Amino acid sequence: MADDDASYSSGSSYASSSEEEEDFAPPPPPPPPADGDSSGAMVAVAGTADDHYDDDDDEDEEAGVRGSDPPAEAATAETAMAETAPPKTPEKYNSNSAAAVAATTLASPPQSLYHHTAAGYQDPDEVAEELEITKTPTLRRLNREEKKARRKAYCQRNRRRILCVAAVLLVLVTLAVALGIVFGTSSGQDDNKGVDIPDDFSGPDDFPGATGARPAPSPAGGTMGPTETRDPTLAALTDYLKSLEANNGAPSPLSDPASPQSQARNYVLSTLSQDDAAVLAALNNSGAKGNPRQGVQLRVGQLYGLAATYYATGGDDGGWDDDTNWMLRGGAADPCGWTGVTCGGGSARRGRDLGTGTVSASTGTGTGSKDTGSIAADRQTHIGDIQRRASSASGNRSTGTGTGSKDTGSIAADRQTHIGDIQRRARENDYAGRNLQAMPADAITEIRLEDNDLFGQLDDNFGAYFPYLRTLALPSNSLSGPLPSSLLNGQMDNLQIIDLFDNDFTGSVMEGMANMQQLLVLGLGDNEIDGQLPTSLPPKLQFLELSDNDFFGTIPGNALGALSDLESLALSDNARLVGPIPPTMFGSPNLLRLELDDCNFSGGIPSEIGQASALTYVNANGNALLTGPIPAALYSLVNLDTVLLYETAISGSISPAIGQLTNLRIAFLNDNNLSGGIPPEIGNCKALVELKLDDNNLIGGIPAELTTLPLLERLHLHKNAALGGTIPEDIGDLTALRELFLYSSGLTGEIPQSLGDLAVLVTLALNNNALEGALPDSFDGLVSLRVLDLALNGLEKLTKNIGKLPALEELYLNSNQFQGQLPKEIGGLTTLRRLYAENNLFSGDAPDFSRMLELEELGLAYNKVAGDDKFPGFEGDLPNLGGLRKLAVLRLHENSFEGELDPNYGSLTSLIEIRLENNNLSGAIPAFWGFLSLEELTLFQNEGIVGPVPAELCTLVEGGRLDRFIVNCSLGCPCCTDCYDGP
Repeated sequence: MADDDASYSSGSSYASSSEEEEDFAPPPPPPPPADGDSSGAMVAVAGTADDHYDDDDDEDEEAGVRGSDPPAEAATAETAMAETAPPKTPEKYNSNSAAAVAATTLASPPQSLYHHTAAGYQDPDEVAEELEITKTPTLRRLNREEKKARRKAYCQRNRRRILCVAAVLLVLVTLAVALGIVFGTSSGQDDNKGVDIPDDFSGPDDFPGATGARPAPSPAGGTMGPTETRDPTLAALTDYLKSLEANNGAPSPLSDPASPQSQARNYVLSTLSQDDAAVLAALNNSGAKGNPRQGVQLRVGQLYGLAATYYATGGDDGGWDDDTNWMLRGGAADPCGWTGVTCGGGSARRGRDLGTGTVSASTGTGTGSKDTGSIAADRQTHIGDIQRRASSASGNRSTGTGTGSKDTGSIAADRQTHIGDIQRRARENDYAGRNLQAMPADAITEIRLEDNDLFGQLDDNFGAYFPYLRTLALPSNSLSGPLPSSLLNGQMDNLQIIDLFDNDFTGSVMEGMANMQQLLVLGLGDNEIDGQLPTSLPPKLQFLELSDNDFFGTIPGNALGALSDLESLALSDNARLVGPIPPTMFGSPNLLRLELDDCNFSGGIPSEIGQASALTYVNANGNALLTGPIPAALYSLVNLDTVLLYETAISGSISPAIGQLTNLRIAFLNDNNLSGGIPPEIGNCKALVELKLDDNNLIGGIPAELTTLPLLERLHLHKNAALGGTIPEDIGDLTALRELFLYSSGLTGEIPQSLGDLAVLVTLALNNNALEGALPDSFDGLVSLRVLDLALNGLEKLTKNIGKLPALEELYLNSNQFQGQLPKEIGGLTTLRRLYAENNLFSGDAPDFSRMLELEELGLAYNKVAGDDKFPGFEGDLPNLGGLRKLAVLRLHENSFEGELDPNYGSLTSLIEIRLENNNLSGAIPAFWGFLSLEELTLFQNEGIVGPVPAELCTLVEGGRLDRFIVNCSLGCPCCTDCYDGP
């Protein structure tokens, strides 16, 4: 019977690991605060996105704060009101009293909306000590039927009171009161300039997070009259907020009592001081809008904008990671003390500074054909800090051998560093020449809530609320919906930084951006924005990031070329961007970073790229239609730090002019159609850390000059089949080398002794060449080595020092000419996970593997030469493997093992493959093997094995688990998938 054994694929095991993604379980959420917590601050609940929706119980209640008792002189009025009021519910806002408050003068000095003290902002913990936590239903949870029922009960109690006091006038009084109630409390409109007031609105205490005191009763001490249920302050506030909305014909969100905007209005109403309420009322009475850039109007608009954002993005549902000080009352309502908010050029409370991002250095290595890990780690690196990047960009895992997964933390840190650098420069230049002295002290200039678990949609009028905003940074959240039109239409004429990277925004980018005269940073990468790229852009733009979206069409070269201050351009990962790279796009002498990778650009790289003489980073990988040679102008960019041109169709040779790039640190030119030799001048690139020239058509051998690069950590020359030559004798001089990939490159000769000097080498892949001779004894110096692949060569002697590699995890010795006994020292490799010594000429007893508790795959097959007693393969009893609980693959076939089948193999619960065919084994098949999760079991060509076949194994076959079960036909196996009937 023909053996259908799958042949060994050289290097596949460790190469595939580079593209695996690691999953990280989110930490469990902390316990919610206990009832009665008087911290005075909102408590952020961390958890998964599902936490925002699953906890129905938490949605039914919101925390509120009840104020102090009413003054003594108001006790009588309060008692009178209580006698005629419906059953006590959570305290509501008395609109009649609010009108009185707006028209009278308080004995104490009025508090402004933003409360400042001589010592600064009042400590929230001190405020909390004066407050008593209670629970009150939120406005949006109250339904109309409950409100109508309370109103009906109120009318009935009033009617009974009147009947008791004035029985003689029963009919007249009853009719009068009934009519008064109908017209006074049931009407949905009054003469208050047509303002839409929600029917179920009861006041500022009836909203999420309300913590204020109940307003004082009427100065006269009387009860609320039947026609005094409308609040002029509410009407004035509503009218003013509506005046900030865009006039696009859409209904005002304030018309919906459950909208985030209505909740925000109610919050603002609850924080208004007497003076501020009077100003709004006066504006409303005069019909004037007022100046939204100063005074009460500025403060009200800003507070409303923040509150609307809070309610619309999950803040009130406990979704934010950090909402410290948000939505408090009284003096603590000052948003200048809220996390992530900066006023008047001051510092935000949040401890994340856009200008202090750092890149965590890492030490992982990779072996995949498309190595995106270190690219991602370097992708958003701070433009002006090449030396820092040189120390931190080689790999992005601290353990393991793969670099396929992106280091998103490093990307975010680098983005913040670059954007922060632009921000600092803008401040040093007086915000591009604008007069900071004219800015009010309480003007909000920065909102930064990056990576804070915001979700939902921003108000389309967002820009109208923050006229002095210079920085809006909300990256790495889950915001969705279209981009607010007010952000990109020029309305926010002070805005300099928009960073909305890594969200779920949709829609398109408007052409009106050209009106944003002060915009320096536009970061919209990693969203779901589509449409064509805008043909007009903000003239002072320095940082444009539109990567990882769904833009289509061609690059607007003229528009980009007109941006003389542009430093960074990222259009990568837009698969529907097509056409040639326009020569006109290289108009900025300040361009440092160019990212065009993973699109569908075609044609060649224009020679005009040489005009961007400041370029340090060029990435055009993954454009399969990009053709032509590497332009000579590219070699003139002497500031180049990183060149990523892999996985394209570029051709031609590598010019000796590459030696001019003395600052070059990373060069990935792999997976192309490059030909010719590796120029010796590459030895002048002393800053090189990573060099990948693999999967091309290079010839001429490995130049000795490559061994003179003192910082080189990764050298990939594999899959250049005609490269040829020998491994340089001085390869050991590359003492920083961590990865050396030379497989499938036509190499000949012996492995040099100096290779053992590479003490930090992690991966060595020399497989599929024509190397010969002995493995050097110096290999015991490879103390960091994790992967050693020597397969598919002509090596003859294996040093016993192979057993002295303390970190080794994968060892491939298969398909060589090794003879004699496999060194017993291999049994001491306690970190080894994979061992393949197949298709050699080993003989004698196998090593003791019992200490190799991490072993997952063991392959010793095909060491017997049929008909040649000189090469019997492995002999003696089957190796003792009883303690190897992780072993999944056992391949011992085509040898001379003897004795009975080991019943202890039944304890190897991870085993899925056992291949023992063509040995000298005997005895019965252990029934215990039937309790394994076997997928393959081959026992044929062992004449001493006897039946019957255990029923437990047949159960595995019938259940579809064991899909390859082969024994000798003489056993009469009724359930085997095949049988052997050889001579």
